[in-house]
Amino acid sequence: MVFVQGCFWHACPEHPHAPVHNGEWWREKLGGNVRRYADTAAHLVRLGWVPLRICEHETVDVAVGKVLEALARRGHPRTLRILSGVG
Repeated sequence: MVFVQGCFWHACPEHPHAPVHNGEWWREKLGGNVRRYADTAAHLVRLGWVPLRICEHETVDVAVGKVLEALARRGHPRTLRILSGVG
């Protein structure tokens, strides 16, 4: 399962942003988003899924690379051909 997440709403560690107004409320809100994602990802892993987090600042090539690597780790035959340059 692929999650494409906005840097602000999911508290991207590479692009931290702390709103000035209502700072405490925003810290709680964004912290809750991070905790909820972690809980959801852990639940999906227990169900046999591979959750991938792709942040909005990542290029399409990086995002595709993450997906291909995850599929290759699971032994997907087409992905293995793509990664080796055959497919």
